[in-house]
Amino acid sequence: MAEAAPACPYCAEQVSSAATTCKHCGSALDAGAPPRPPAGPNLLFVRVRPALVVPAIVVVLVVLAGGVMGTWMEPTRTISGDGFTDKDVTNIEGDIRARLSGRGSKVIDVQLIRESPTRLIGFANLRVFGIPIYKTCSVTIGRDRQSIWRCR
Repeated sequence: MAEAAPACPYCAEQVSSAATTCKHCGSALDAGAPPRPPAGPNLLFVRVRPALVVPAIVVVLVVLAGGVMGTWMEPTRTISGDGFTDKDVTNIEGDIRARLSGRGSKVIDVQLIRESPTRLIGFANLRVFGIPIYKTCSVTIGRDRQSIWRCR
């Protein structure tokens, strides 16, 4: 009677009794040889180039520093808080609108943007007796946090 072909201990496929390696998985079949590691990349050990480690650390630190600075900054976009907040800008636009309205003039639009933390620039769009007039406006902040605005 023919002897049954042994099975590979690693993949359980039938192999020849004289074979030293499995033709299916490539593992060594003799008892003294250690099993062959599977082919392909080893995900446990990833090589990192040392030249990339330092720049990666710098990028992470810069991002973290930006996040910390963002939480410390006042709504005025300055660390000291000596500037216009968003609420200040809205109040000043309303003040300009109120002062320029009346006596036949109608304010269509007032817009201000930050040129710097302590200076705003923008425009006022009016209609005086139906005639469109555009005025450029500038606002600065004084030492006592009082805003000084002028539209020409």
